[in-house]
Amino acid sequence: MICLRLSLSLAALLAAGSASAQEAAAVTPVVVWMDRDAPDEASIAKAERLAGGVAQHYDTSDLIFPPEPWSKKDADKLIAVSKAQKAADARKEEFEVERSMALALQTAINDVTVIRDVADRDALILALLWQASAIQLAFSEAELKESPEAAAFRVQLPGLITNKAFVDLYALDTVRRYSRGEVPDAATHRALTAQTKALASVPPATLEVGVLPAQATLVVNGVPQEQGLERVSLPPGHSFYHVLIDGVICGRGELDLSPGATVSLPRAISEQERLDAELKVEDSQTLGLPKAVETAVALVVSQHAMQPVYLAARTGDGRVIVVPYSGGARVEKRKPVTFAFGVELGGGAIASPSFHYTTEGSEEGELIIAPGGSGAVDLELGVYNLAIVAGSEVNITPTHSLLYGTGAEGATAADNLSTSVYAKVYGGLGVYALRPTHEKRPTLLLAANYGWFSPGHLGGGGRLTFGIPIDKRNWFKLTVHGFYGLPMAGYPEDEPLISGGLRLGFQTAL
Repeated sequence: MICLRLSLSLAALLAAGSASAQEAAAVTPVVVWMDRDAPDEASIAKAERLAGGVAQHYDTSDLIFPPEPWSKKDADKLIAVSKAQKAADARKEEFEVERSMALALQTAINDVTVIRDVADRDALILALLWQASAIQLAFSEAELKESPEAAAFRVQLPGLITNKAFVDLYALDTVRRYSRGEVPDAATHRALTAQTKALASVPPATLEVGVLPAQATLVVNGVPQEQGLERVSLPPGHSFYHVLIDGVICGRGELDLSPGATVSLPRAISEQERLDAELKVEDSQTLGLPKAVETAVALVVSQHAMQPVYLAARTGDGRVIVVPYSGGARVEKRKPVTFAFGVELGGGAIASPSFHYTTEGSEEGELIIAPGGSGAVDLELGVYNLAIVAGSEVNITPTHSLLYGTGAEGATAADNLSTSVYAKVYGGLGVYALRPTHEKRPTLLLAANYGWFSPGHLGGGGRLTFGIPIDKRNWFKLTVHGFYGLPMAGYPEDEPLISGGLRLGFQTAL
């Protein structure tokens, strides 16, 4: 029955620990670093102590190209483009509807902000083919070049004024040549073929890529670019780009390129904005951050709803500054000294040749194991991650007993008494792998001790104690303990005592 109760109690504690771990996972802190370089392990450890636990870390490479994953809104925008194209197809026989068709298609196309791959690109190309046809039918060649009403649908390039949709089609895919069956009408097909040849002679623009984060791939108009490429040659017109990092779309954007222009791949924040933000955080401030930094941080942490967010920076003298930013974040006030009191009950065993004297049928020198139970009261004085421990135990072995002398003058072995209840008093030192704090977090202590085990042994022992948090000041305890003692003067020298077991209990921080 004792074993059954212990098993049930252990199961309950493990379940509580599992629930606590799940809760901790749900509120994992998020730390965003403002330094130019990624933080080292020592800085990460310092930040996590201040943030109150193991955290998800982001550095400025994540801010330069913040995550903007593909979403339902993006999918809906492509669906809207397809619907606009199909609506244009359905109205193609109506009278004088080309201009409204071109406007409707332009509105849908303008809403698209990212092209994942060639399939997305082809959906946009199909809509542009229909828009090109609508523009060609809505305006004569002279009107397209001169009419104010056609201004939104024309592009002027060196030596060339042409249909805007033709330029956008060429920008999306410079290699593709369209068959008559792909273009809604023959006149538009002829014009597109001629203008594509003319566009091929227009000087391209240059996109300076610069340094990308590790494992990042630049995608332009749905086509992944070669990693490590310093620059990309692109035709004039409208292009889409994003940076793909670990399969996530980051730093998405659009470019309107002029012939012969050289542009740098846009970053969400500039080096000056990053530096301004770093200096703010080093001064423990979050108000007045550059707007671009605020926007980038919001994008980075948008996938961590309801989690505490911190900004961090390293100072020139090696200090780590962590500042609460959002999500109820607060910096842990780390007290160097902690004091905890605990009580425990459990089961175990004591082994010693000394049980021979009260055990029938045993042989002298035989190591006899006696099952039993124990209870303990302990104190822990912590200074940072070091601990001074002290306590006392009561051990019981119902089926076995040890002899001890009366101490009376002239007493003989025949006067010895026996007991099945033993006290242990000890003191020692330990190390916290997880120290007690005023946060709802687990604790873990490894300690060594030295003490007296009644009736007649002195020795050393140790314990490993895991605390499962109930709240910020109280824990369930699970302790594995052991002791090895040698006989004191007056007891047989070759009869050591070994004890050990598992105890469950409760601890509170004072």
